[in-house]
Amino acid sequence: ASAHDRETRVSRVDMPRSREVPARARLASLLLLLLAETDALHLALASRGATRLLSCAHRPAALVMETMETNTREGIMSRGHPHTEQSRMKISQANKGKTPWNIGKKHSEETKRKIAVKTREAYLRRKEAEEMRIQTEEPEKWAAMLAEKEAVVTRAVRAKEEKAAAVIAKTAKAEAAAAAKVVRAAERTANLALPEKDRKSIYSQEVRDKISEGLRKRWRDPEYRASRNYTTSDATRLKLSKAMKAKWQDGAFRQRNTVNGSHSPERRAKIAESVKRKWALDLDYRNRTVEAIRRSRNMTIKRREQDPAAYEAWKSKISESMKARWAEDGFRADRLSAFAEGQGKRAVTRSINAPATMGARPAAPRKPRATAAETAAKRKETSAAKRRRLDIQTRKREEATAVRQNAKSNAGFEDRLRAAMGVGAPWSPPGS
Repeated sequence: ASAHDRETRVSRVDMPRSREVPARARLASLLLLLLAETDALHLALASRGATRLLSCAHRPAALVMETMETNTREGIMSRGHPHTEQSRMKISQANKGKTPWNIGKKHSEETKRKIAVKTREAYLRRKEAEEMRIQTEEPEKWAAMLAEKEAVVTRAVRAKEEKAAAVIAKTAKAEAAAAAKVVRAAERTANLALPEKDRKSIYSQEVRDKISEGLRKRWRDPEYRASRNYTTSDATRLKLSKAMKAKWQDGAFRQRNTVNGSHSPERRAKIAESVKRKWALDLDYRNRTVEAIRRSRNMTIKRREQDPAAYEAWKSKISESMKARWAEDGFRADRLSAFAEGQGKRAVTRSINAPATMGARPAAPRKPRATAAETAAKRKETSAAKRRRLDIQTRKREEATAVRQNAKSNAGFEDRLRAAMGVGAPWSPPGS
């Protein structure tokens, strides 16, 4: 009989506790003596088996049998002896040429279910036995395992609570943002309904000054100006045109963006003052504005000369559009009121209160329209005259600059010379 069979018979004997421990110790010593002359592998297995037997001596017999029969995967103690190389070669030679009895066969669904159930039960038994062993032999490790399980549960609960709180906070933030957006839209609508002089700005004067200064600095940057000076493609221009036409169908949008009706007199005065200041102080702005006006005028004339039919079609299209607009009562009243405001109340009053005896002034005869050749010649002559005038102005400006620089460089020269020579008081020009 093998050592395992002997151990099984010994462990199954229902002997007293005091006699059970020496018997197992003697069995461990016997195993060490029998396997003393084997190789290192057998000696290691014997040592581990003996150590396991000594540890099992203090445990019940039923638990020892279950551990010895089930925990073979952990290497605690295997059933029987391992095969040697010669034994395995003999078994291989004997099995060569034989057909396994279960070749080509498959387990039925019922068999698979039974295998799964038994495998699960065996795994649970091993797990429970290991937990019982740790609980009995390693109480500190068992306490650490319980603490880790509790920590895992606590972390899961905390993560779930934090996730729920984050969802609630996100929902509340979105609702608050939506409510604030509705409030801002209502305030904006109510503000636009007021006259422009009574409208409230969403920014203070200090903030608006900072924004204005920041925009000025940005537009002084050549790179930013070049990046904004791009050409829009034809497809994009067509899309923009359709969008603006759809917007202009709205009366409120048209009234907000109508020329001479979108700005108050104070606003227009501020714009005029700003343009005058830039025109007087910023030479680059003045040159760019003049060049843009000249380019636009030349482009219009060139378009008219190159394709007179297209130019006439363009003019007729604008004329028809303006006639349709003037047929609207609201547009006509708005334009007439703006014209009356621009002309002044005195002119309107004078035209209304004029004496009935004063006859209407006859209309002056219209001049005949110039031909294309006459227009081209006049434009050529005008361009030459403008170039000569600009050359004269440039030359005068350069001469004035040279005179000022010379005066600055010579300022105080006579005084310094007299002071160096020690001659009298400093010289001063007559009448100073």
